[in-house]
Amino acid sequence: MMVTSAMSVITMTWAVQAIRNDDRKNAYIALGVTLLFGVANLNQQVFYYNDMKLKVQANIPDLLIYVITGAHVAMLIGAMVFVALAAFRALAGQYTSRQSDGIQAASYFWYATMLMYTLIYFGIYVTK
Repeated sequence: MMVTSAMSVITMTWAVQAIRNDDRKNAYIALGVTLLFGVANLNQQVFYYNDMKLKVQANIPDLLIYVITGAHVAMLIGAMVFVALAAFRALAGQYTSRQSDGIQAASYFWYATMLMYTLIYFGIYVTK
């Protein structure tokens, strides 16, 4: 999941650079691949939930793990919606090299989401 997050940061940066250079075709591809990496992250998180087999009723630490990772899942879904809306606006021709603010804003939120996963990864999955 960490590698998928890192690759999604690269593709999001690719999308920003492509829209800044008026390379619309590469921007569309990069935004689509970024969304696919987001879906892959959600799939991997569900796998982690099934693999951990934590019991929420059993104790507070298990509940806390679900709350923290669940908040990240909600943040990831929000970031995916933001990127999808920016992609639709890019398809409509609203973003160019002179006005790429929406793609950049979506990329900042995406970067923050992936940074939060990095902190969660080391805080929960590595040091558990």
